[in-house]
Amino acid sequence: MRMILSLPKLFAAAFPVCQAYKPEWITDEQIKSITHLPIWLVHAKNDNIVPFEWSESAYNRLIEANAKNAQCTWYDNIADLSGLWLDEKGNPWEYDGHWAWIPVFNNDAHAVIEGKEISLFDWLSKQKL
Repeated sequence: MRMILSLPKLFAAAFPVCQAYKPEWITDEQIKSITHLPIWLVHAKNDNIVPFEWSESAYNRLIEANAKNAQCTWYDNIADLSGLWLDEKGNPWEYDGHWAWIPVFNNDAHAVIEGKEISLFDWLSKQKL
């Protein structure tokens, strides 16, 4: 988040994972400075390191400021989706909620945009400066 707030014109898109800026650390002017930038926020609601509300607030503020392309993926928890890692009951292994990077880098973060489901990486590939 610091990179896009400091250099809002440098990137074609951004995907903050577990966005770690408190709402009061981001001014309304800073939010306006990134409304042109495609941004996809990812966070787990049970993150015990960075409060989910910080990402939720950033997303809501972007929407309220008429961001052109703000997306989000909110997870209740972070569970293994590969089928390789199971708990003792045979359920998908549940990781710490702060590990939202796992579904991101496994391309399991999705959103519905214009009525079609798209993965974060497919969305990223469509962004241009």
